[in-house]
Amino acid sequence: MDLAEAEGLDVEREIRAVEAQRLGETVPVWDAAQQIALAVCHYGAGSEVGGDACYIKFGAARSETSFDALLDACEALAASKNLKRLIAGDNAGRDNAWQRLIAHGFRSDFQGVAMHRDNDPGYNRSDIYIIDD
Repeated sequence: MDLAEAEGLDVEREIRAVEAQRLGETVPVWDAAQQIALAVCHYGAGSEVGGDACYIKFGAARSETSFDALLDACEALAASKNLKRLIAGDNAGRDNAWQRLIAHGFRSDFQGVAMHRDNDPGYNRSDIYIIDD
């Protein structure tokens, strides 16, 4: 099973929309026979990021190592398209993912607030490696 079909995670509509509207690409990362990470990236004219950047609209990885591999793959995609900037959104509550982004040279452009019922952390925990907007 790949990450796009993982239990409770369905990004098929986003993947199909990006492909149909030519807004960017889906970046799968494999280790042997298992998918270990996936990103949906937007870039180019007509996308929400514009012409000179690549925006990781969504990304998910199984571990810290696969998260690093995902960031490397997205950086390679941006470079292959001659894009000047790679942008990703994350929540500091996912502190391990946040630290990996910082280690890859990402910096905060703006900050937001995630609200959860009963202050439940939801998927904003240290063991979750997700990029979202």
